[in-house]
Amino acid sequence: MFKRFLAKENQELDEISGKKFQQKIFLRLLPYLKPSLPLFLFCILLVLGSTAVALFTPRLLGYLVDKALVPRNQSLLYQLVLLYLGLEILRLGFNITHSYYLQKVGQSVMQYIRSDIYERLIRMPIP
Repeated sequence: MFKRFLAKENQELDEISGKKFQQKIFLRLLPYLKPSLPLFLFCILLVLGSTAVALFTPRLLGYLVDKALVPRNQSLLYQLVLLYLGLEILRLGFNITHSYYLQKVGQSVMQYIRSDIYERLIRMPIP
């Protein structure tokens, strides 16, 4: 699957730069992600959790309408509304945490790239 993602026939233009995806550049940047890999994987889990909650929400609302609103069952309605609010707060927490830690990963990758460039510049001979 990963090779299919990197395959040349699946290349699309970048929205910002308008250039095609360059596999060589992507592969050169992967070693900088390695020190932050556990945090990056945690971010992926948070995104999956947020997606799972978002996918469950329409089913919950359908159940709420069918079992609580139509039969006018107020006690069940209150419980389902509280469950819905709890799930939305959980999804919000997933999204905020994911955004925060993904920013940390991005900043650490940038720091590793900067330090690598600085080390190379320091070792260059002075003309």
